[in-house]
Order: sequence, then structure tokens, then C-alpha cells
Amino acid sequence: MQNRNLRQCVLSAVREKLLKRVEDNRAEEFRSYERMAWRVVLWLLWFPMWLLKCVMKPFISLRYIRRSKKLPPIRNKLLLHSATALAHMIRNRQVTSEEVVKAFISRIRDVNPLLNCMMDNRFEAAILDARYVDRVVQTGAKSEQQMAKETPFFGVPLSVKESIAVKGLKHSAGQLRFEGRRAQEDAEAVKLMRASGAIPLLVTSTPELCMMIETYNKIIGTTNNPYDLRRTPSGSSGGEQLGFNELDSVNVIECIKSNTNELDNETLINKDEQRAYEEREDKLDNDDCVEVPALELTAEHL
Repeated sequence: MQNRNLRQCVLSAVREKLLKRVEDNRAEEFRSYERMAWRVVLWLLWFPMWLLKCVMKPFISLRYIRRSKKLPPIRNKLLLHSATALAHMIRNRQVTSEEVVKAFISRIRDVNPLLNCMMDNRFEAAILDARYVDRVVQTGAKSEQQMAKETPFFGVPLSVKESIAVKGLKHSAGQLRFEGRRAQEDAEAVKLMRASGAIPLLVTSTPELCMMIETYNKIIGTTNNPYDLRRTPSGSSGGEQLGFNELDSVNVIECIKSNTNELDNETLINKDEQRAYEEREDKLDNDDCVEVPALELTAEHL
């Protein structure tokens, strides 16, 4: 009886082991078929794409046969300086903030038709801000050391991507339905830059919600690459990486640097802005010591 029970136990154990091995083999075989099926699916997806690439590549290459237009050459040496260098020159009266701002405005107007990277601007107000900076520097209201410490970018122009709010300028994040929306106040980053003395010039292009791999939106269209106008500057901050990057020079065009044409003040500055500027000039004349209102430079005419 005992031998019979022992034999049955051994047979049961062997049977279970064999069944487990069979199940494992079936599972491994199933996984093998599954991997093979995925390989087939991936191949079926990849092959048409590869074939399409082979067919389309010669036609796409035809676009690059013609030479790309080039941006005007850099002629104004002011535009080759970094933000810190410009700020130092302004504080030391080697150059005026107005000269620097007008130089960048002139270059922006020269290259924007080719780059298509400007969403909105405040050129007139920026010139008034620059004149105010020059007036503060000339009166000696603050020493060079004070200005360097409290307003390190005093009088240096600044550009900002359009998805970041600059008071009074467009703030649509590239969305057509928000084309007419304007920022009611500065974003925190812009406030900090104003506090450091920087002068916002413009807001630059972004794709919708900064989420595409190239800088295109339905408001101004496609932004071009400054090194090759046939190509894209990539996405998110396309307008900024084009060269509106001087902070490295305070986000003020690297590629914008060049020809300084004298601007016609009468066409740039309206009567209200001129009146605000004159009031600030009178205040500087009447005060022996003036507290520089870094954040309030442009509040009057926005």
C-alpha cells in the first residue's frame, strides 16, 4: 500500500513538472510570436515612410538650389557690444542710450521684412525712455557706482518673446483668437528687467502656445532663420533665438546689429509722449537729487 502511494506521489510530481514545462514553452512561444508580430507592424509603418522620403527628397532638395538672401552686413560697432558693455558705456557717457536704442530700432526695421520675427513694438516710447536715461546720467543724479549696482542695464534695449507679458504690447501667445489682446501689466521677469534699467523695444514671434517645432503662427506667419532664410529657426522662442538676444546683450538682436539710420523724431513721437517726456525733463531740472524710477520709466505713455 505504501509503495503504491509513493508511486502515485512520484507520478503526480512528474506530471505537474511536465505540465508546467509545457505551459512555459507555450508562453515562450506566444511571446516569440508577439515579438515577431510587433516587428512586422513596425516594419509596415517604417517602410512606407522610408519610401516616401526617398521619393520626396529630390523634390525637396530643389528648394535649396537657389541661393538664400542675406541680411545686410553689420556696420555700426555699437551693435557688436554686449549688454554689460553698452551699460558701462552709457554710464560713462561714452555713448547715449538714445543712440543705442535708435541703432537697434533701425536694424530691426532693416531685417524684420526678411526674418518676420516682430509681433509688436514700442519704439516711440523706448526713445523717450532712452532720453530720460540720458538726462539722468547727464545730471549726475546717481554716481556710476550706484547705477552699476542698482540698475546694471540702465539704458540698454531689450526684446521679449510675445508669450511673456510686456505692458501695452500684444500678448496672444501666437493664437489668432487673442490677436487683439494686450498685456495689462508686465510679467515678473519683465518687471525685474525694467528694475535693472533695461528698455523693452518689442515682443518677438512664437508658435501657438510655444508648442510647435518651428516658429509659425496665423498672426504673422513663418519666422525665418537668419543664417539661411529658406530654413526654420526651430520653435518656442524662434523670434528670440533669431538674434533678438543681446542680454547676451539683454535679448536684443545679435542679428539685428547694423546700419544706424537717423530716425525722424517727428514721425516717431506723438504729442502725448512728447509732453510726458518734457514733464520728466522739467522734473529733472527742478530736482537736485532724483530717484531713478526704474519700473516706472514707461508707465506714463503706455
